[in-house]
Amino acid sequence: SNMAAAYADLAGMEAVLSASGLDWTAVRPTTLAPGTPTTTARPVSRYGLLTRIPRAEVARWMLEAVEKPGDREPRTPMIAA
Repeated sequence: SNMAAAYADLAGMEAVLSASGLDWTAVRPTTLAPGTPTTTARPVSRYGLLTRIPRAEVARWMLEAVEKPGDREPRTPMIAA
């Protein structure tokens, strides 16, 4: 599997963001699915095998995060609907 390489690349990207001095958040959606925004996205602590989130909901969640600056912990939230 290429998962180890993908996670190494992800870790490298986040290291670059951390060192940049920027205010950043890297969203980690669960499995992307078609659909409309649901307004039900929330941070989750683990990736469920059948967990899905509409692409439009990821976009809605990200726009809301940008429009409402504040505490961004964790910096890499995993979100699901």
